[in-house]
Amino acid sequence: MDERRNASRARGIPTARMSSIPTVTAEQMREVDPLAVERFGLLLIQMMENAGIRLAELVLRKFQPGKVAVLCGRGGNGGGGLVAARHLANRGVRVGVTFGADPDRLGNVPKHQLSILERMGYRWEPNRPSRISSSTR
Repeated sequence: MDERRNASRARGIPTARMSSIPTVTAEQMREVDPLAVERFGLLLIQMMENAGIRLAELVLRKFQPGKVAVLCGRGGNGGGGLVAARHLANRGVRVGVTFGADPDRLGNVPKHQLSILERMGYRWEPNRPSRISSSTR
């Protein structure tokens, strides 16, 4: 790991130990996202994918669940929840997704994440509490 850190540092890429990274407030995070996009060229979909897969890994490592309920809003965190749901389902976890808002009102990137789940065979019914279930897969 130190070799990778040194190689990154040599290329001018800042590195840090995870334990040295401070936590941020929601307001600060709203400032970080545009910075990551504008200054470093990350795409929102990349950040959402990374957040979702890390969340799925954390859930698997800490809880080893057989089934999980994922509650999703219509913004970026909801999209991250959809990514996590996909990765959990791909690892054999029964996943139910419930939306806190009408899924038709999802932002563009979260809507894309929902479309991936739908293409994988997950279904939801818009006239009922919005729910995607891997049991219909």
